[in-house]
Amino acid sequence: MKQGICTKCTNQISMNDNDTFVACPKCFSYHEVSESGINFLSSFKNSNRPNEVCFELGQNIKINGTSFTITGITQRNDATYTSFKWREYNLKSEINEDAFLNEYNGNWLLVKPLSEEPKTYVQGDTILDYQDTKFAVFQTYFQQIDWAIGSFDFDITDVDKLFTREFIAPPKMLIYEVQKSSEETNPEWYEGEYVEADKIYQEYLSLGNTTTFPSKYGVGATEPYKSQFYREDAKKMSLIALAVIMIIQLYFIWISPTRTVFNETFSLSDLKYDSVSTFHKTPKPFISKSFIFDKSGKIELELVSSVDNSWLESNITLINEGTLEELPVVIGNEYYHGVDGGESWTEGSQSESIDYSSVPEGKYHILIEISSPNIVGTYSVLLKTGGIYWSNIIILFCLILIVPLVKYFQEYNFEKERWADSDFSPYITEEGEEEE
Repeated sequence: MKQGICTKCTNQISMNDNDTFVACPKCFSYHEVSESGINFLSSFKNSNRPNEVCFELGQNIKINGTSFTITGITQRNDATYTSFKWREYNLKSEINEDAFLNEYNGNWLLVKPLSEEPKTYVQGDTILDYQDTKFAVFQTYFQQIDWAIGSFDFDITDVDKLFTREFIAPPKMLIYEVQKSSEETNPEWYEGEYVEADKIYQEYLSLGNTTTFPSKYGVGATEPYKSQFYREDAKKMSLIALAVIMIIQLYFIWISPTRTVFNETFSLSDLKYDSVSTFHKTPKPFISKSFIFDKSGKIELELVSSVDNSWLESNITLINEGTLEELPVVIGNEYYHGVDGGESWTEGSQSESIDYSSVPEGKYHILIEISSPNIVGTYSVLLKTGGIYWSNIIILFCLILIVPLVKYFQEYNFEKERWADSDFSPYITEEGEEEE
């Protein structure tokens, strides 16, 4: 380490032997270091230390198992959108390797130079292939230096002439930098990796720093989505559950197929006018022949009629001849149609059905009573046993699909928030509006 004196405030400044520029930690003036001494160059726009700077020059921090020393600190901003500011800590490892720790909105990124640029990069592409991974362009901008302290082995004010393009494949980022005047030749490449804020916070606590540690908000550009249960996991489990349910249902269909035990058609002309009710009714209940349910289970009762712009209602009673237990059923249908304003319309249906579960086995017959204002056409009563409740299966399927759908929307919203500050967001439509 060597020492120099700030030409503005006479503060003593420490620097490494190969450093060529220094920013005074007291007055924030910027100097060039030469053999003849320290020469003043400029002062930064921001004359105060940013509140978000939480580490000090010379402090040692450990990141991903490597120890680094902080040699310089800068606050930078987008030259176009100056409200977008981030902090960059220049680091030196124990073996004198350079690295940078960037912080934006409490999200941390460890950046290191790439020895070789990605060979598949093509200027203007929005997708970059690197090490068999696809990186999507996230942001492009020109940088400005807002504030700096410490020593540097390069002119940090040259950043004002740098064009930067960032590509992301969380938790990684590739950063492309080039001089504005070079027509994008001789670029420099860097690779960044997301660092959990908790790990940086533990280093902050271990150093006993008293400045404010930046709060994390939003989703970092390279922040990985973390969950104990991911969308793909939920999808696989749901597919397995659906397959098991289908196998079980097919088994029940095989052991209990649908069978028609009663099916008769009657003429509506047999109905008699009821002066009390002012419509036509069966003069007395029709009594069917006996039939047998050979085992307990599901039954389906269906009523089909030829009503046309009319209605039909029936009272059907299922009677167990062994126990005399009765199962009353009220079922009906109505069907209307016409033309209104040149548009055809229909309402209702000529058929209706009702399901019952766990009907005991035994010998049965049914009583049928019908009422309708119409005495033209026919009506049929069908009784089936066996089969399964498809409506229950559909409901169960929907319930199973809730989990992967919830996980999908959680991950979707996470990614949408990640891209909120990007000009290349895939969640922006061509009209510039965000997709819902």
